[in-house]
Amino acid sequence: MTLIIENADKNLERAIKNVVKLTDAKMTIQKEPSDELIEAIKEVENGEVERYKNFEEFKKAMLK
Repeated sequence: MTLIIENADKNLERAIKNVVKLTDAKMTIQKEPSDELIEAIKEVENGEVERYKNFEEFKKAMLK
């Protein structure tokens, strides 16, 4: 059986984990990636990232 619960808070998650402990069931928690993470992944896949030769160049660019 698969049960999908969306937009659950930490209290509900904790309660369900405790119920699962009382049984032989297994529980897997899959969290949806944030919109920011999805956007960052797309940028990397499209090559829209800045690359630096070393940390000093990166640090210099960040301090601009």
